Amino acid sequence: MKKIFQLFCIIILLISCLSCEKKEVPTVKTVKAIFNDNEISIEATGKIVSYGGADVLSYGICMNQSNNPTIADTKVEYNGVGVSSFTGKFSDLEINATYYVRAYAVNSEGTGYGEVLEIKTSIKALVTTKEASAVGLDSATLNGSVNPNNLLSEVWIEYGETTSYGSKVIIANFNGSAEIPVKVKLTSLAAGKVYYFVVKVKNELGEISGSQMSFETYGLKDIDGNLYHTVVINGRVWTKENLKTTHFNDGTSILNKTANADWSAVTGTAEPAYCYYDNNEANKNVFGVLYNWYAASNQNIAPVGWHVPTADELEELIFYLGGQYVAGGKMKTTGTSIWESPNTDATNSSGFSAIPAGVRGDRLDNQLGAFGDLYTDAAFWSCSEYNSSGRFMFVSYNTAFVQTRMLVSKSYGHSLRLIKDQ
Repeated sequence: MKKIFQLFCIIILLISCLSCEKKEVPTVKTVKAIFNDNEISIEATGKIVSYGGADVLSYGICMNQSNNPTIADTKVEYNGVGVSSFTGKFSDLEINATYYVRAYAVNSEGTGYGEVLEIKTSIKALVTTKEASAVGLDSATLNGSVNPNNLLSEVWIEYGETTSYGSKVIIANFNGSAEIPVKVKLTSLAAGKVYYFVVKVKNELGEISGSQMSFETYGLKDIDGNLYHTVVINGRVWTKENLKTTHFNDGTSILNKTANADWSAVTGTAEPAYCYYDNNEANKNVFGVLYNWYAASNQNIAPVGWHVPTADELEELIFYLGGQYVAGGKMKTTGTSIWESPNTDATNSSGFSAIPAGVRGDRLDNQLGAFGDLYTDAAFWSCSEYNSSGRFMFVSYNTAFVQTRMLVSKSYGHSLRLIKDQ
């Protein structure tokens, strides 16, 4: 009987031991870690695979920059039980640095860790191409900025007359995390040409380009230093802006007639004269200068190698652009910011860029030398005359029609465009 009792106790003890679960540290998996370059943050995900036979007291993600992070390092920690998956987010990190993260969980037996994941806070350099400045006949300054984001970076600017560029200027090697302005002054450029340029950077993350920009060198400078863009139409080179000079090319001043009666009276004196619309010099920058025909027909009004077009040259221009019924639309700048609505059929496809600078002259209501038609009409003198009248070309806001060989008193004030000598 005693032996039976002893055997029974042994069996009970064995069953009890077999039913006891061995306690150990939790089994944890580090699932993933993602770098957010907008926030400069890392978010890692962990998972508790096994509690280890005991309640989990805490869990989370730990991180450092020296590998094998522990709970003694920076961590995101949670308390409690019943959770299998969790995340931890770390912010205010260094740019272009290496971090190590792993998940962990703690129970009464100790701390269990997941796999170590390495992640780099790599951010490409920030590259900006900015507008060119100080553009002249044969020179310009190209501008941009670079933030290397703590990577040693080679910086250069490429430029050329096509989007393939073809020319390169190396600026310097930069480092740090601040925005650094870059610029280069170009000389010996071709006059009257469009150039394209871009700022580029190369570092261990590869090559980065800013946005492409462009500029156009001026094609002409008058004796007063005013600069003009040019355009080629039918093989002839024209200025794209209204003339602004107040001197002939030999340095002689052109008379500035401000009083209406004085302006009208030049018909009897044949004096070359100019004025600003409404006698307001501020209008010069946008609309240029208004000249009477005596100034327009003076061969010294234009720089050497240029001249005011003849009536025949204006006719050739209109014919090339499709004739007088459509050419006006191809010559006018688009939109209604400067032209009065509707600015009919304006496309400026020719690049001539006519603007409504108005006129000055004797009006039908007996106002002598009065200003009018600003924002609605563009009138351009030719150097040709017919009897006592001067010939001019006229473009209006409400039609694509262009009138040529129109006759008007030589005392009228019109705009001037120049054409390059052949």
